[in-house]
Amino acid sequence: MMKAAIFDMDGTLLDSMSCWRSLNLEYVYSLGITPTEKQRKELYNLSGSVMIPYLKREFGVEADFATLLKGSRRSL
Repeated sequence: MMKAAIFDMDGTLLDSMSCWRSLNLEYVYSLGITPTEKQRKELYNLSGSVMIPYLKREFGVEADFATLLKGSRRSL
């Protein structure tokens, strides 16, 4: 008798990638930063760990990965 099952729908039945990619832009906008069109395209394609050096280089934002995960401006 089966007690549990794990099913990964993402990429099979659902595609959440566009939601995940929009988070980078939402985070930058939440800091009061308006990125250029070039920066918006770059942000759309960045993964979480690559985002930290990008934020520092492009916008002068000092953050670590834990802060980025929290989405908190208080720690910046």
